[in-house]
Amino acid sequence: GGTNPYQILDISGGPSHFPAGIAPEGNNVLNLPTASPLTQDLGYAVSTGQDVTIDFHLGDSASQTPGSVTVAILVDGIVDASELVSNTAADGDFAAHQSVLTATSSGNLSIRFTNSGGNNWLDNVNVTPAFPTPTFSGLTAAPGISYGATSVALGGTLSATGPTYPANGETVTATIGGNAVNGTVTNGVGSFSITYNDASLAALS
Repeated sequence: GGTNPYQILDISGGPSHFPAGIAPEGNNVLNLPTASPLTQDLGYAVSTGQDVTIDFHLGDSASQTPGSVTVAILVDGIVDASELVSNTAADGDFAAHQSVLTATSSGNLSIRFTNSGGNNWLDNVNVTPAFPTPTFSGLTAAPGISYGATSVALGGTLSATGPTYPANGETVTATIGGNAVNGTVTNGVGSFSITYNDASLAALS
């Protein structure tokens, strides 16, 4: 039951709404009503400091006045960052837009479009989260090797801007002497340990 507040239009036949052409990637476009924001839960976890790029098209139907749209990201259902975007489409046409919003908290990611005035049609929404670049710190420096030992313990911390950390128990891989060696994150702040086993170490000790 209930009334759908959104108007969906199939413009494949080139109706009078958009005589200038059709936005790419399909024929259906959505009219954003002023009183009903459009929200989509992406089911994706975003981290503090992570950029979220939202590409979309806004359309202005013929003989109407284009306005503006507020684009927002929500973290755990709460608006985290937003931007007001002016609809630059020509009469009866579409224009491409992009918003890059940076999360200020961590949690489940949703996006929201709100009509902030005027006539605005929405199409071709694509979301690209930018994964933070990890960095290593506190790496074990020149560990001592006991006589006859065939293994050595290594460790450090793995983190990214925010800061954000890999989950406890995640695998960390290091390349030592051309060999890939796996270790494990041991807590919630990115500390990890790797045990490197190599019988040739005994000859070096």
